[in-house]
Amino acid sequence: MILQDLAARGQFEAAVLSDADGYLLASASQEGAETQAALAAMLRNAATRVGSLSMAPADEVTVRDERGRCLVSRSFHADGRLFVLAVLMRHRKPYRRLTAQAIEAIRQFYRS
Repeated sequence: MILQDLAARGQFEAAVLSDADGYLLASASQEGAETQAALAAMLRNAATRVGSLSMAPADEVTVRDERGRCLVSRSFHADGRLFVLAVLMRHRKPYRRLTAQAIEAIRQFYRS
């Protein structure tokens, strides 16, 4: 329900939750959810490697294609585990507050 609500409120094409290895845990997507989860985990791995640039690991990575579609991947911890939340949108839309609310709801779910 969390991801369906996120996708509806943000008018996102997809919202997927995966673990750090890219295994799909939940999805609000018509197609390609496993691929999106794996890609989100790959982006998370790339984000952790920015340390070689003297930066702290990134908690968000965004990829935009030539047609304006955008995949946002946000990593976070809940219940001592690392998760990746990714949303796919047709054009850049406001997403930060909506994904933050979804992340908090997921954390609360794992606390209960």
